[in-house]
Amino acid sequence: MPGSWDPDRLLVEVQERVRHVAVGDGAAPVQATLDDGDILVTFHWPGEADRLGMRFSPSEAPIGPSTGEMCDSPTQWVTEVGWVLVEELETGLARRAPRSLTARGVVELHYRPVP
Repeated sequence: MPGSWDPDRLLVEVQERVRHVAVGDGAAPVQATLDDGDILVTFHWPGEADRLGMRFSPSEAPIGPSTGEMCDSPTQWVTEVGWVLVEELETGLARRAPRSLTARGVVELHYRPVP
C-alpha cells in the first residue's frame, strides 16, 4: 500500500491501537506525537513527577522495534511498539533507564543505547 510506512500513517496507527500502558492492576493513558521525525509515546508513571516518554523511529520500519524482524504491515509494526512498552515498563524501565529531556519537557526513557 503506497505511503503506508510514512511517519504520519504510523503515528495514526499508534494513536488508534496503543491507548494505554499497564500499571499494576490499572492502566495509564498514553499520547503519541511526532517529535523530530520519530513517534514519541508519552505517559504518566506512578512515582514519577514528570511526563515520561519512549521514542520509536519510523525510519527503521518495517523492522519491528521488539523482534527486529520484518513486519508485514504498519499494524504489525505498531503491535510491536505496544510489546516494547509492555515489556520494558513491566520490567522496571521507568526506574533504570538512561534519561534525557526533550524540547517539550518530556523525560525520555532510552530503552536501547543512544547512538
